[in-house]
Amino acid sequence: MNTARQTSELYSSSTSGLSCNAITTPQTRRSPAVRMILFSILGATIPGYCFGLAISPGSDSTAGLGNTANAIVQIADPGGDGSGTIIQMMPYNGGVDLDVLTADHVIRDASGGGSTICTPGQISITFGNAGGGGASFAAEDEATLFDLPSDGSSAVDLAILDVFIPGSQLNTLPAGLAAVALPNARPAANAAITQAGYGLQASVVNIGGTLSYSYSPVFNDGAGYGTLKAGPNSLNGAGVTAITGAVSDYAGQNYAYQGFQNSCLINGTSPNYNGSTSYIFSGDSGGPSLSGNTIFGVHSSSQASQLTGDPNSQVAQPGYLWSDVSVYDYLPWINTELATLSIPEPSIGALVALGGVVVVIARRRWHKAA
Repeated sequence: MNTARQTSELYSSSTSGLSCNAITTPQTRRSPAVRMILFSILGATIPGYCFGLAISPGSDSTAGLGNTANAIVQIADPGGDGSGTIIQMMPYNGGVDLDVLTADHVIRDASGGGSTICTPGQISITFGNAGGGGASFAAEDEATLFDLPSDGSSAVDLAILDVFIPGSQLNTLPAGLAAVALPNARPAANAAITQAGYGLQASVVNIGGTLSYSYSPVFNDGAGYGTLKAGPNSLNGAGVTAITGAVSDYAGQNYAYQGFQNSCLINGTSPNYNGSTSYIFSGDSGGPSLSGNTIFGVHSSSQASQLTGDPNSQVAQPGYLWSDVSVYDYLPWINTELATLSIPEPSIGALVALGGVVVVIARRRWHKAA
């Protein structure tokens, strides 16, 4: 659809209380109804649930994900919805431990000043699209690289969830489920990537003479959260660089990390707009930027505008920027947490066998306040 719309000024939106940035309006949390867009766009400075993947019908590469699509999951908690990617699978006690890489703002608890993340039991992952009957499982543990509330050492928008699948439920997992690969080098400037997520979907519309991606319940543009979509994009010419991202839920502090950015292109003609590129909307936060089966980036934030007359709308145009955290730059932390999270907590029997010595296994880089 190519219809005229009018936009208000850029606004900040975020999913876990993060601000999307652009000009300045209240942050918006990604509610369970938000999701990834099919046309091309990636939200700008707002880390969290507020992104959705936009990609035009002619450039939709979801089918090209193949089996890798099974490793990309929906994430839900009291703050809203986001996306994540399985980066490790470890057999344990007849079942399997899954480790899911996502963004800190996807699991951060905005209540109480944002100094904590949601408890593991409040967070769940779901396989496949909403309504598709995919299995859901609660997290058992978590780790975050956003350490400002504890020691001020890191403001990186990354987190990992540990999810245990008991042997009795292994048959509910997607057939051939496998973790994606971690990178062995930084992606080069202008490198091609495939962006994916479960965020809001968009329609291509004409706004002030510019073809744009638009999600709008009022104008019936796009669709809600819960359907996996993927589309092509690339790093811009700066490659991986230092990025000051969206404002976190914690004390107005910005996320800051090594990452990469770009915009979207909307090319071609209606209805397919062939040759367009993707953009991130609400609900895509935490999702992956991939090269084949290798994860290069985690969606953190993006710029968006709002349609006049629809406060729940999200619009992206060429020139708006999305931002990803570079996975390679944080492999030391990721690998340390993968080794820690895969170690089961000692049972009471084990503690007794140790003569009453209490053994504490550090499972998180940052611990929530009591």
